[in-house]
Amino acid sequence: MTVVSLGCDDESTSSGAADAGDRQLLVDAEPPGRTDATGSRCRLNSDCLPQLFCSDAGRCTFQCREDRDCLSERCVSGQCRPPVGQDDAANMNGNTQPESCTGDDDCQRDSDVCLNGVCADNCRTAGCGPGEICQLETGRCADSNTDACDTNGCASGQYCDSAMGVCRALPDDCSNLDCPMGYGCRRSDGLCVSVPPDCRVSSCPNGFECDPQSSRCRPNFDCRFDGCQGGAACDQDTGQCLGVPGDGALGALCDRSADCQSGLCLDVTVETESHVVCAKPCCSEFDCPPGFGCRDTMGIQVCLPSRIYPAGYSFDAVRGQACGPGARACQSGLCNLGRDQCLGLCCTSADCGGQACVFRQVGQQARAICDAVPIGFGRTGQGCASELDCLSGVCVPVPIGGAPGQCADLCCTAADCAGNTTCGQVVGLGGTIISACVPIAPGVTADGINCLDDSECQSGQCVERVCRGPCCRTPDCVQGQACLPRPNDEGSLVRVCIPPDF
Repeated sequence: MTVVSLGCDDESTSSGAADAGDRQLLVDAEPPGRTDATGSRCRLNSDCLPQLFCSDAGRCTFQCREDRDCLSERCVSGQCRPPVGQDDAANMNGNTQPESCTGDDDCQRDSDVCLNGVCADNCRTAGCGPGEICQLETGRCADSNTDACDTNGCASGQYCDSAMGVCRALPDDCSNLDCPMGYGCRRSDGLCVSVPPDCRVSSCPNGFECDPQSSRCRPNFDCRFDGCQGGAACDQDTGQCLGVPGDGALGALCDRSADCQSGLCLDVTVETESHVVCAKPCCSEFDCPPGFGCRDTMGIQVCLPSRIYPAGYSFDAVRGQACGPGARACQSGLCNLGRDQCLGLCCTSADCGGQACVFRQVGQQARAICDAVPIGFGRTGQGCASELDCLSGVCVPVPIGGAPGQCADLCCTAADCAGNTTCGQVVGLGGTIISACVPIAPGVTADGINCLDDSECQSGQCVERVCRGPCCRTPDCVQGQACLPRPNDEGSLVRVCIPPDF
């Protein structure tokens, strides 16, 4: 994931409204126990999402999102931990007794695995005995004499799991994420097929074509000729099958994303209560209907209904209107107390009606808000020493040999960026993620093609092993795709264009 860490100065980033006299009066009207996808009840670390851990209070939470959030430790699964080798005890609490566990996630050290109910060194560190192989993915030793294989030693319909050293069956109904490395999902029959690492026009298997830019095989299924299954419609422009959305309206209860018209079912916790509702990404309060707020959740903004919030949250006031008691009427959740006016949210200045979209600290979070009187005026590519020099409030590092920093305008897609920049992810205070034009050389792999690293992708974003383009709203995506949140490598959510999970 293309991520640029952005440090914020408390005084300089507290702006965001009409004039300097009001800047210290901006508030975030988030209720106690802020709205987040954290807070779910738990007993073990394995009960939580990968980027979270189970606190002593029995709630999924996080202390950090990256190493820089910890003083002298590393950020692992949302928790600050001593670097490997600095903790000689079997656990992080000074206890020299073996740490009990029911799964690997319960072990505090990255190098440990759960063996016979206690945490122990994995075989990558400790090695294996005679006649055994080290399963690199699990860190466990296994018998190597029965199903051991090499890349050419498996039967048709199987592949060699090189990390485990055994032949495994290929999935019958696949997506690209289901297929092992070196295989691609053939959409016409849902089978994983072997594809060469570098292709020519004639070297791809049936159902695939060679992408001339990335030199990788990609599916060439075309529903205009092959049809669609399960009642899905065929997009006559792209030749791809469109999903069939559920009928769940915004704010309705849901079990999975396929239940929602928006294609997004989100589990959020307000104070101590969990709510699973249909949601959709938003840039500004105008993206949400009355009674819904554009709220920050795990680093992205989504429309959420007022009914899941404490009494008094109405979400019926837009920018410039009165904030209401306790500033709880604003759909943005942000209020300028000095003027008793709701502030406006944005993704780019196009959302602000002549004002600038500026990344500022508001309350305890960094948010992008519409600002009539920005402090800086530097645009993308112009030098900066701090965010104070930039119209967007974003000053990012530049490659070695360049100026101390470079201003970065806010963006939704690469088309919003000029010069030698692309639309990448910027992480601010509190884990808020925003898109800005950052100086990064893109790769050659097109969106929708498998990848291992951000540097391979034209978009600069490898999400769940597939290159994905950035977006703010679904209209930023090609027909047949939706702008939906997906986890990045740092444990936060980012908005990318993907086929809906219908």
